[in-house]
Amino acid sequence: MPGSPQRQLFFVRAKRGSNDEPFGLLDEMATANRRGTIAPTEGYAIHRELLEKRGQDYDPVVRARFEEARNVSAADYIALMRERARLIRAMDTRLEDIDAIVLPTVKILPPKISEVMTVEGFLAKNALVGPNTNWVNFFDLCAISLPLPREGGLPVGLMLVARNGHDHRLFRIAAAVEQLFAA
Repeated sequence: MPGSPQRQLFFVRAKRGSNDEPFGLLDEMATANRRGTIAPTEGYAIHRELLEKRGQDYDPVVRARFEEARNVSAADYIALMRERARLIRAMDTRLEDIDAIVLPTVKILPPKISEVMTVEGFLAKNALVGPNTNWVNFFDLCAISLPLPREGGLPVGLMLVARNGHDHRLFRIAAAVEQLFAA
């Protein structure tokens, strides 16, 4: 693996603990997001006029997410963006000595299409899909998901996460990991 001897890969265990250093910031992310999250708030700002005129033409899940953000004030959005900028800097500092964080891309095996055909089914599965990737976006990190074949089943994803701007390095690490799995 690239990096000096003191650098490390950080493997995420199934259960968070006090020694999962980079992840103490996830609670702060949740607090920052308590009045609304970025994507739905920005989506509502962009689509609000169309939602009023042609809301029935939107996917019901997308429409519901946008409309949930209707009551996010400009002051709350600005406060969120300021807090996010602070947390991005804090996460970057915590990841200085870590080459990559390694974890499953999602918490579940891929669902069958029949399991996500209804809004309720989609929302239930989607709630299990986002948590491992949402924080990567919030903290402005880079990531890659490598397919891990499973005998007799659909592949699962192994996600490697690195600091913002370390994309090329992460690609080299991912290539080394792929070589390990090919052996």
